[in-house]
Amino acid sequence: MNAKAERGDAAAETDPGSVRSALRALELLECFTILHPERGLSELAKETGLAVSTTSRLIGTLVGAGYLRKTPASTYVFGPRMLKIALACLRGSSLFELAGPRLQALRDQTGETANLAVRNGPDTAIYIRLEESPKPIRHNTWLGQPVPLCGTAIGAAILGDLDARGYAVKMGSLEPDVAAIAAPVRDSQGEIVGGISITMPLYRATEALAARIGEMICAEAQRLSLELNSRQRSLPATTTME
Repeated sequence: MNAKAERGDAAAETDPGSVRSALRALELLECFTILHPERGLSELAKETGLAVSTTSRLIGTLVGAGYLRKTPASTYVFGPRMLKIALACLRGSSLFELAGPRLQALRDQTGETANLAVRNGPDTAIYIRLEESPKPIRHNTWLGQPVPLCGTAIGAAILGDLDARGYAVKMGSLEPDVAAIAAPVRDSQGEIVGGISITMPLYRATEALAARIGEMICAEAQRLSLELNSRQRSLPATTTME
């Protein structure tokens, strides 16, 4: 790369307009979720508060780069480059990989939906994996959705705000007809790195059942923590930066 090109790249990196455009593009990508994987131009503009012309220009750039794809219905979905990033992120997460059998065990033991969530900034958590209840009446998933740390069972687990039994129970806090029981997962340093939970219709969540499920969740969370710790200890130490 010649000196002129290098100066141009440096200027682009520090140009407020370029930074603002990049942040707006990321805001648009965040509008696509598990529950809303396909979005139209007008709803994207409305959700982000951007002008339709600005939204259209940014989407055009994202489509051209492969991060979004335009459908025959003139809506947009994630493109191959976003799928590649998401797959690399999930495969690189020991917590995500190891949680599968633990969530399956909880689902089989309780008959309810089992979830894994991690912290998503200072005020929210996000559900990243689940095993859905086989029952015809079950909780509709929060997968891929941010939920508040304050006032939720999974938030209490991630914050370490637990009762004497080591888990958190919330009845109708986030949704009026849903009960949740959650416990934290810890790394080799004892730090909370996520939480697992059971979510279920409120009418099935008696106090006695919630207590039994809480014990199950604590047991599976402890197993997951031990497996995560073992995985972390087995990784080779990195002595150089490449």
